[in-house]
Amino acid sequence: MTSRRFPANLRLEIKPSRLLCLYLLASHVAVLLSVLLCGVDGAPLLAAALLLIASCGYHLISVLRQTGPYPATALACREGQWFLQTHQGERSVILKQSWVLPYAVGVHLLPGGYRLVLPDSVRDDDFRRLRQILRFAWAVPGVENGVERLG
Repeated sequence: MTSRRFPANLRLEIKPSRLLCLYLLASHVAVLLSVLLCGVDGAPLLAAALLLIASCGYHLISVLRQTGPYPATALACREGQWFLQTHQGERSVILKQSWVLPYAVGVHLLPGGYRLVLPDSVRDDDFRRLRQILRFAWAVPGVENGVERLG
Protein backbone atom coordinates (compact mmCIF):
# COMPACT_ATOMS: atom_id res chain seq x y z
CA MET A 1 0.00 0.00 0.00
CA THR A 2 1.55 3.30 -1.07
CA SER A 3 0.41 6.87 -1.16
CA ARG A 4 0.25 8.88 -4.35
CA ARG A 5 0.04 12.15 -2.43
CA PHE A 6 2.26 11.80 0.57
CA PRO A 7 5.44 9.83 1.22
CA ALA A 8 4.67 8.16 4.53
CA ASN A 9 7.97 6.39 5.13
CA LEU A 10 9.52 7.61 8.36
CA ARG A 11 11.84 6.25 11.05
CA LEU A 12 12.13 8.04 14.38
CA GLU A 13 15.13 7.18 16.52
CA ILE A 14 13.78 7.93 20.00
CA LYS A 15 16.27 9.06 22.62
CA PRO A 16 15.58 9.85 26.29
CA SER A 17 13.64 13.09 26.68
CA ARG A 18 14.90 15.71 29.10
CA LEU A 19 11.52 17.45 28.90
CA LEU A 20 9.75 14.28 30.03
CA CYS A 21 12.20 13.91 32.92
CA LEU A 22 11.50 17.51 33.91
CA TYR A 23 7.71 16.97 33.72
CA LEU A 24 7.94 13.80 35.81
CA LEU A 25 10.13 15.47 38.41
CA ALA A 26 7.90 18.55 38.62
CA SER A 27 4.72 16.47 39.00
CA HIS A 28 6.24 14.30 41.74
CA VAL A 29 7.51 17.38 43.60
CA ALA A 30 4.06 19.03 43.33
CA VAL A 31 2.34 15.94 44.77
CA LEU A 32 4.97 15.65 47.51
CA LEU A 33 4.45 19.30 48.49
CA SER A 34 0.67 18.84 48.58
CA VAL A 35 1.10 15.77 50.82
CA LEU A 36 3.41 17.71 53.13
CA LEU A 37 0.98 20.64 53.31
CA CYS A 38 -2.16 18.58 53.93
CA GLY A 39 -1.47 18.26 57.65
CA VAL A 40 -0.88 14.51 57.95
CA ASP A 41 1.72 13.61 60.58
CA GLY A 42 3.72 10.55 61.53
CA ALA A 43 3.97 7.26 59.70
CA PRO A 44 1.44 8.00 56.89
CA LEU A 45 3.39 11.15 55.94
CA LEU A 46 6.69 9.27 55.92
CA ALA A 47 5.21 6.40 53.90
CA ALA A 48 3.69 8.77 51.31
CA ALA A 49 6.93 10.73 50.99
CA LEU A 50 9.04 7.58 50.55
CA LEU A 51 6.58 6.18 48.03
CA LEU A 52 6.67 9.39 45.98
CA ILE A 53 10.47 9.55 46.06
CA ALA A 54 10.71 5.90 44.98
CA SER A 55 8.16 6.46 42.20
CA CYS A 56 10.05 9.51 40.96
CA GLY A 57 13.34 7.61 40.93
CA TYR A 58 11.80 4.63 39.11
CA HIS A 59 10.25 6.77 36.38
CA LEU A 60 13.35 8.93 35.86
CA ILE A 61 15.61 5.88 35.58
CA SER A 62 13.09 4.20 33.22
CA VAL A 63 13.04 7.25 30.94
CA LEU A 64 16.82 7.59 30.88
CA ARG A 65 17.44 3.87 30.26
CA GLN A 66 14.38 3.44 28.00
CA THR A 67 13.07 0.51 30.04
CA GLY A 68 9.94 -0.22 32.05
CA PRO A 69 6.97 1.78 30.74
CA TYR A 70 9.24 3.72 28.31
CA PRO A 71 10.92 0.97 26.24
CA ALA A 72 10.61 2.36 22.70
CA THR A 73 13.88 3.13 20.92
CA ALA A 74 12.36 3.75 17.47
CA LEU A 75 9.01 4.24 15.77
CA ALA A 76 8.71 3.67 12.03
CA CYS A 77 6.07 3.96 9.33
CA ARG A 78 6.78 2.06 6.13
CA GLU A 79 4.18 1.88 3.37
CA GLY A 80 1.34 2.52 5.83
CA GLN A 81 2.44 -0.06 8.39
CA TRP A 82 3.68 1.13 11.77
CA PHE A 83 6.53 -0.57 13.63
CA LEU A 84 7.74 -0.14 17.21
CA GLN A 85 11.39 -0.91 18.00
CA THR A 86 12.29 -1.90 21.57
CA HIS A 87 15.31 -3.60 23.14
CA GLN A 88 13.63 -6.96 22.37
CA GLY A 89 13.30 -6.23 18.65
CA GLU A 90 10.88 -4.72 16.17
CA ARG A 91 7.19 -5.55 16.03
CA SER A 92 4.28 -4.44 13.93
CA VAL A 93 1.67 -2.25 15.61
CA ILE A 94 -1.63 -0.65 14.63
CA LEU A 95 -2.08 3.10 14.97
CA LYS A 96 -5.44 3.35 16.71
CA GLN A 97 -5.48 7.04 17.56
CA SER A 98 -3.18 10.05 17.64
CA TRP A 99 -3.17 13.64 18.80
CA VAL A 100 -0.86 16.34 17.56
CA LEU A 101 0.10 19.45 19.51
CA PRO A 102 2.83 21.99 18.72
CA TYR A 103 5.19 20.55 21.35
CA ALA A 104 4.03 16.96 21.72
CA VAL A 105 2.66 14.07 19.69
CA GLY A 106 0.74 11.25 21.30
CA VAL A 107 0.00 7.94 19.62
CA HIS A 108 -2.08 4.99 20.77
CA LEU A 109 -0.57 1.81 19.36
CA LEU A 110 -2.06 -1.68 19.53
CA PRO A 111 -0.31 -3.58 21.06
CA GLY A 112 2.06 -1.19 22.72
CA GLY A 113 -0.15 1.30 24.50
CA TYR A 114 0.25 5.04 24.50
CA ARG A 115 3.49 6.75 23.44
CA LEU A 116 4.36 10.40 23.91
CA VAL A 117 6.90 11.85 21.49
CA LEU A 118 8.39 15.16 22.58
CA PRO A 119 10.49 17.40 20.32
CA ASP A 120 13.71 16.84 22.27
CA SER A 121 13.50 13.05 21.94
CA VAL A 122 13.79 12.97 18.13
CA ARG A 123 15.43 15.06 15.41
CA ASP A 124 13.59 18.28 14.55
CA ASP A 125 12.90 17.29 10.96
CA ASP A 126 11.59 13.86 12.00
CA PHE A 127 9.29 15.45 14.59
CA ARG A 128 7.89 17.80 11.94
CA ARG A 129 7.35 14.90 9.48
CA LEU A 130 5.62 12.80 12.16
CA ARG A 131 3.24 15.66 12.90
CA GLN A 132 2.46 16.03 9.18
CA ILE A 133 1.87 12.31 8.67
CA LEU A 134 -0.48 12.07 11.64
CA ARG A 135 -2.41 15.23 10.70
CA PHE A 136 -2.79 13.89 7.17
CA ALA A 137 -3.93 10.50 8.47
CA TRP A 138 -6.99 11.88 10.25
CA ALA A 139 -7.82 14.89 8.06
CA VAL A 140 -8.40 13.19 4.70
CA PRO A 141 -11.28 10.74 4.09
CA GLY A 142 -10.10 7.41 2.70
CA VAL A 143 -6.73 7.62 4.44
CA GLU A 144 -5.68 5.15 7.10
CA ASN A 145 -2.48 5.46 9.15
CA GLY A 146 -1.20 8.29 6.96
CA VAL A 147 -1.55 6.37 3.71
CA GLU A 148 -4.23 6.77 1.06
CA ARG A 149 -6.22 3.61 0.37
CA LEU A 150 -5.94 2.65 -3.27
CA GLY A 151 -8.68 0.74 -5.03
